[in-house]
Amino acid sequence: MPATARAAPSSPKFDDLLAAPALPSQSEVTIQWRSRKRQIVGLRTILGGMAVCLLVVATVWTVQQVSRWLKRARQEQAEALATPPVPASAPLPPDPSRPTWLPDAALHAQLGDEVGIQHYRLRIPREFSPVPVRQPAWLPRGCSYFANSWLEIPKRRALIVASLTKCPSAQTAGDDLKAALERFYNRLQSNVRATSFSTGSSEIGYLAGESFIKASFSGRIKFDQDLPRVDRSGQVLIHLEGNSEVAIYFLCDRDADRELFRQLEASLLTLRASLH
Repeated sequence: MPATARAAPSSPKFDDLLAAPALPSQSEVTIQWRSRKRQIVGLRTILGGMAVCLLVVATVWTVQQVSRWLKRARQEQAEALATPPVPASAPLPPDPSRPTWLPDAALHAQLGDEVGIQHYRLRIPREFSPVPVRQPAWLPRGCSYFANSWLEIPKRRALIVASLTKCPSAQTAGDDLKAALERFYNRLQSNVRATSFSTGSSEIGYLAGESFIKASFSGRIKFDQDLPRVDRSGQVLIHLEGNSEVAIYFLCDRDADRELFRQLEASLLTLRASLH
């Protein structure tokens, strides 16, 4: 049998392979652009929504923190107002067995305005007026002396003296209140030239939280050159403060009425140290 020729497999033409791909039509381009635009708009919408959500969350968190801070501040303020303040100038006496002196309330109401010497203040009876104080002859060398005095006007039956003596620390080192009281008695006798001088009882106690010694004395005492030397009684309060010695005392005619003496006692017990 004659051989039958086999047909060669078909293959794309070379010219077809070299032909440029067909460009999309105008309508296809428009469709693709609109599709991309929708995608971009959708992405922006999603991102905007996320940003709004984050802003809302941050705002809520900030409001909560501020609310907690305000609540805590109110609680602290309420606790501070509810807590009673600690007294700044009322220390507890170190020895509870010793008395704490207070003026009689009724007598305290009868006293006049506060007067003072240096940073100490006390209230005196209304009938008393200031009188000058002379530099004492007994003042030790190197010491300074400050004093004010008030005389009862017009009857002139009583005198109040508030003095503060500052000496070098070596002269007061180791002193106690009883030694200071003896020194006061010696100075008083030499200054007013008292005769028949006698001392009464003494007691250590507390006044406005500070330690004082209180004592009584009497004698024929002359406290004014224009007045005679007559029998007088008195009381003194002494306090030691560093190298300073504070002495507040009064003298009262022995024949004066008892009410005046009691007012003078109450006046001594109003002594306090004011703020510098």
